[in-house]
Amino acid sequence: MSVFEEGMSRQNAVSDFETLLYGDKEAAKKLAEDIRQTDAATLYGTDTMNEAVKQMIGYGVDTETSFQMSEALSDIAMGDKNKMGSLSMAFSQMAGLGKLQTQDWKQMVGAGFNPFSQMEKDLGKSKDELQEMMEKGKITSDMVKDAFMHATQTKYLDIEGKVHYASDENELKQAKADFEKANEEIAKKRRQKERMARR
Repeated sequence: MSVFEEGMSRQNAVSDFETLLYGDKEAAKKLAEDIRQTDAATLYGTDTMNEAVKQMIGYGVDTETSFQMSEALSDIAMGDKNKMGSLSMAFSQMAGLGKLQTQDWKQMVGAGFNPFSQMEKDLGKSKDELQEMMEKGKITSDMVKDAFMHATQTKYLDIEGKVHYASDENELKQAKADFEKANEEIAKKRRQKERMARR
């Protein structure tokens, strides 16, 4: 994207946000700039992140939550724009209703995140119990939001680059320590090979 195109895109985003925020131009400018500076905007492109936030605000999600959720969704989508779009749409539709329904849940699962997996840890309930709660309309949008936020706060990579979600802070700390130790071992072996090669 050229400098001119980037400038036009930013102006369009501010204009759209201003409309959604009932004419608050300063808030619109700040939101657009905050999004532009995120790591997610670098990974997905600012337009993708802007669209996700606009979508959520359009369904009645407050500005701060929309911004936070856009980052959480981007973490879970792991660079896949299609998954990012599906998660954003599913979350927005669910937030508009105020509760989780089967269609939105399936869309989230299809895009790589089952909120029930995190809710099992947060609420101490089984997937069957959560399924029943959903069918009765008892899983609120706030509960799902918390599941997304908690999951991404405890995300970590193993030495093979696979993504995992820790069940608590202690597990997360241990996983990071294990990752650093494994990296140190790899670096140590590499240095030993280099020394052997120089002999």
